[in-house]
Amino acid sequence: MKIMTLKAAAAYLNMNAEVLRRQVQKGEIPGRKLGKGSRSPWRFIQEELDEYMQGNNVQEQAEPETQSVLEKLISDYKKANNEDDEVISLNRIGRLKKAGAVPFLCEILLNANSTSNQIFWSIRAMIEILGKEASSYLGIFRDNEDEWIRVEVSIFYALEFGNEESINVLEQQYEKTGSFLALQVLLQVKTKKYLPKLQEMFKSENSNNRLLAIRALKDISYPQEEQELAKLVLDSDIYVQTEALKVAIKRKHRSLIPQLQQIIAGNYPESIKRMAAGALAEAFDEA
Repeated sequence: MKIMTLKAAAAYLNMNAEVLRRQVQKGEIPGRKLGKGSRSPWRFIQEELDEYMQGNNVQEQAEPETQSVLEKLISDYKKANNEDDEVISLNRIGRLKKAGAVPFLCEILLNANSTSNQIFWSIRAMIEILGKEASSYLGIFRDNEDEWIRVEVSIFYALEFGNEESINVLEQQYEKTGSFLALQVLLQVKTKKYLPKLQEMFKSENSNNRLLAIRALKDISYPQEEQELAKLVLDSDIYVQTEALKVAIKRKHRSLIPQLQQIIAGNYPESIKRMAAGALAEAFDEA
């Protein structure tokens, strides 16, 4: 059984931590508090979150007509009393991946009264639905005065088209703020230049930095990665170790066999041992 903090659970569900807090308070997502005070921390069980996500997928797939699902999500957005609920609706619209949502999203993007938050999440939904084709709708936002809208659109153009102007925006953003979001993309489009930054994060004493680094590693590959993984699969932080084992399963590096065998024979949680066994099986299968 894996227990997560609010921040870790939000990252696992790919949603904003405050949005997650609001949903769990409403009882929409499974979670529990450590204590009764208003400031008591939330904790989440991964298996329960998996069941929640699976239930959502089943519910959407069971709908006879995806059009009716879309209409309900659009209605939920229009009825929302706060931006958190609007974000939830826009995220669900994006995940539905129905082209019929594009006119509605365009209404938000072209409405002079739309807030930066509404535009930002509408852009994300548009990209999720249309992929590269979203470029025909997003060009007008490339020089947007809102920094994060400009960055989000630059990420899209950098990853989908290798656009140099967009890459320059991300480089400036990283130099200015140290944004990991920008670094994550720069690692994909300029791996050699930014790889030393990632390697610094692997050595960080801050476990959150190591966790972010291992997630960025999922999107790239480089010759020294096996040496990094050999350390990270034995990391003292269970979240870092879990993410490292996910990469190990995917990459099938035989050089990790000694570390994986050490985990299986050692004093580790059963969930970690199962992941190590899976990575070990993949490594031998690759032989």
